[in-house]
Amino acid sequence: MHYLEHNREWDGLDGVIVRMPIREGGKAVAHRLRVRTYEAIYPTRAQVIDVHAEPVNKAGRDYREVRDILGDDWSTDVLDSSVELAAEVLRQARDIAQVMSLYEHARAAGLGLRRAFDVAVDSVVKHR
Repeated sequence: MHYLEHNREWDGLDGVIVRMPIREGGKAVAHRLRVRTYEAIYPTRAQVIDVHAEPVNKAGRDYREVRDILGDDWSTDVLDSSVELAAEVLRQARDIAQVMSLYEHARAAGLGLRRAFDVAVDSVVKHR
């Protein structure tokens, strides 16, 4: 159980696609983040958060090999993974969410699709 008050930085990142390995030493593949908050009652009443990453391409070789071991319906619990993996996933998710926000603002300002995307990506890369 992970308390929302200690992991608030994940709130709002549901649906963001990040790249992470399916297995130790494997290549990075696309995963969709699923962030869920709810109120737990036991052992104490608290707001909690779950962050899971689901592979996007279920036809990939790495996914199929792990599916043969774990079965068809599984995901990675990001908050229960290593600190390094969670930090990298959070960094990617924040960057992507920031790009999408800047892209929406650029489109609202009247820029074309490609130019709005270029402006958004350049802004995030320059501020790293």
